[in-house]
Amino acid sequence: MKAVYLFLFIFFFIACSQQVEKPQETDFMAKVDGDVLTKEEFNASFSSEELKNMTPEQKQAFIDSWINLTLMAQEADEQKVSAKPEVKVKIENATKKIKANALLAKTLKDIQVDEEELFNYYRIHKNKYTKKVKQYEVQRIFCQEEALIKEVSRKIQSKELSFDQAARKYSEEDIASKSGYAGFLSQSEMPDEIWNALENLKKWHFQTVKTDKGYYIVMYHNVRTVDLGKTFPEAKPEIRKILIEQKKEKIYQQLLDRLKSEANISKNL
Repeated sequence: MKAVYLFLFIFFFIACSQQVEKPQETDFMAKVDGDVLTKEEFNASFSSEELKNMTPEQKQAFIDSWINLTLMAQEADEQKVSAKPEVKVKIENATKKIKANALLAKTLKDIQVDEEELFNYYRIHKNKYTKKVKQYEVQRIFCQEEALIKEVSRKIQSKELSFDQAARKYSEEDIASKSGYAGFLSQSEMPDEIWNALENLKKWHFQTVKTDKGYYIVMYHNVRTVDLGKTFPEAKPEIRKILIEQKKEKIYQQLLDRLKSEANISKNL
């Protein structure tokens, strides 16, 4: 945290070095001899959201870092370090970077990407957007009545019926004819209660699960991880970042090209 504050202050000092107005006696956060950190300067160092969420301890840490940096800068002036050509060049370059970054922030702040742009990019690059999905090879028995599912579970446990036989005889789903085999299913293809039960089951063990629809006896035979395509809503945040960065780069290059065309530039290598 201290390193971040120190980095901010280096630019903060350079940016404010041209100010000559003396603050009111109460309009400051800290003073070190002739150097003053005004409330306005303090507030300008953060976004409105950062200021809103800043704790008293964080404010104190910022001010303490400002004091430390000010003392070092004053001593550098006292020892004529600031007058050295190599230091002057670094200060000038840092000032230019601050101005350039401020210009870019102003130029790029209103960049927007609409839904059509997002979807067109997704349509063209759809194959790039995949996700790892865990799937269970599920076998299940469904009954709406709790009493019946308990009876079925008892018969399976007592080996009176195998799971396959019980599914064909008692399950109230269409897959009963397939002995309750549902195939490989991901989390989005089953109720959360069943998924959570499978996550805690051992292979070929079964458990009764209550859901909004009724009762299931579930078990799984295998588990795998597959690559599935992301839906447009899933991929959209990632695509938005890409398109915004592309627009920023384009606008930056256009700005730079315009400035170069209007300036008198010469090189002497």
